[in-house]
Amino acid sequence: MKAIINDHLRRTHNGYQALTQATQANFVIMGGVCAMSGGAVVTVPLGSPAAIHDGVTITFVSNSNQAHVINAGSAIIKGKPGDGAAYTTVTFPAFSGSSVILTAVSGFWLASSNNGTTVWA
Repeated sequence: MKAIINDHLRRTHNGYQALTQATQANFVIMGGVCAMSGGAVVTVPLGSPAAIHDGVTITFVSNSNQAHVINAGSAIIKGKPGDGAAYTTVTFPAFSGSSVILTAVSGFWLASSNNGTTVWA
């Protein structure tokens, strides 16, 4: 029962996660904002969304002048304007304020908004 409740909270709670290089491995898939900060690059390990994650939207924001990275690994990020191809990496420019919004839909992460980031394989 506890696992079901935790999955429900992860899927529905609009939370806030602050990640630094020291805490980047603690990332969990949940709706809300994930702010990446600190004096070193943060690499977010973003797994493939399960069916329970459908509709979860995560806004990733750079809060420091570092070229942070979202590494989707086996997950597929779709939605780069103009081509609709599949990608696995989002790279942030080395300035504060850049962002990307990803939404889980049917096992994919869809990039619905992009402010200065590069979505690529």
